[in-house]
Amino acid sequence: MKTLFFCILFFISIQAVAKPIVFTEEEKEFIKNTPLVKVGMMPDFTPFSYYIKNTPVGFEHELLNILSQRTGLVFEKEYAKWTTIYTAFKNKEVDVITSISHKKYREPFTTFTSSYYDIPIMIFVRDDFGEYLGIKSLEGKKVGVLKDVFYIKELQKIDNINLVYYDTYEELTKDLVFGKIDALMQNLTNINYLIKKNLYSNLKLASELILPNTKKEDLRLGVIPEKPILSSILQKGLNSITKKEKEALENKWIGSIK
Repeated sequence: MKTLFFCILFFISIQAVAKPIVFTEEEKEFIKNTPLVKVGMMPDFTPFSYYIKNTPVGFEHELLNILSQRTGLVFEKEYAKWTTIYTAFKNKEVDVITSISHKKYREPFTTFTSSYYDIPIMIFVRDDFGEYLGIKSLEGKKVGVLKDVFYIKELQKIDNINLVYYDTYEELTKDLVFGKIDALMQNLTNINYLIKKNLYSNLKLASELILPNTKKEDLRLGVIPEKPILSSILQKGLNSITKKEKEALENKWIGSIK
């Protein structure tokens, strides 16, 4: 019986350990000849990439550390608000961008990895908004959204909603608190963190945002199409992350702001 028990434990431990990645000769050559991979990241996308006492931390930083260890790639990180880093990526000033969601219109300038985390998109309102009865409740209202957010084209097709565009999550949330807009649309984790950080007490969740072609915010790594081998290496690195490792990342970073 003891022998069977230890055999089961051994099998489970093997399953939890990541398997070595098998790279092609072309991929090995790329890693060998690429001293740095430039990665564009946000400084205010809690809990994925943000600052604590001037030090960048978060889920994505730890994820990149794992990918670096697994693949041998070395990442040079550049930080800017989403609109800036997104433009830099489109202009091929960085090789990779984090936190990008898949949309057909982005395919000409982005090779997407699989999703490493999916977040619900929520509609937040103030306590004095009244009863929320679906998207029609936003007709004639000012609704704050982040510039270049991946579902922006779908929102622009909705009649009678006055979209107000923002560069940062902080400005977006603050303007809702102080009545400059009537509602905002953004992912749950990021706004929850800002409410907690700033002790905002007059905001509430109205509903989850479900659009015809958007259910959640799927976070992926985006790679410029000119570097398909880099995309292949990163995907192999992501595939090597075990369920146990991913759960540890989620518990550490996502769990900390629930």
